[in-house]
Amino acid sequence: MRILEQINNDLALIPAALKAWDAILEDEKVLADVKLENKSAKEVNVEQPTGIIKYGYCAVQAKTLIDFVEIKLKQRKTFLHKKLIENSNHSFTDREREKLFDDDEVYLDMQILLLEVKERYGLFSNILNAYTARGFALRNINELLTEFIGDTIL
Repeated sequence: MRILEQINNDLALIPAALKAWDAILEDEKVLADVKLENKSAKEVNVEQPTGIIKYGYCAVQAKTLIDFVEIKLKQRKTFLHKKLIENSNHSFTDREREKLFDDDEVYLDMQILLLEVKERYGLFSNILNAYTARGFALRNINELLTEFIGDTIL
């Protein structure tokens, strides 16, 4: 299911998605999945695309949520800006406005939520990078195995 459908465009439902991702990230199997040790060549070649799909899907979801929260932050900032203009005769500088926005609890909570989603995205990206490195290692191992078999005298 798409992440925006899961959260139904509601920021309050994002922590549930974060908990689900945390369960994936905290699973000890993550590190075991990436390792090549004590596995057959056949086994690791079958695992490779599965891991990329699993963690890549989570990374795409996290990136989507980053974009979603950023849109909501802009929306909140616009709301606060309009409110400031309507309720004040004073003309504020950009810096003064930013300080006033940073004083808004909802805006700050949204920024913290954005940081949490970015953190999960970074973790999933790191796992994907590990799978990429693993893929290069697998290619080299497969080439060596093929070369070894080719050198075998029958």
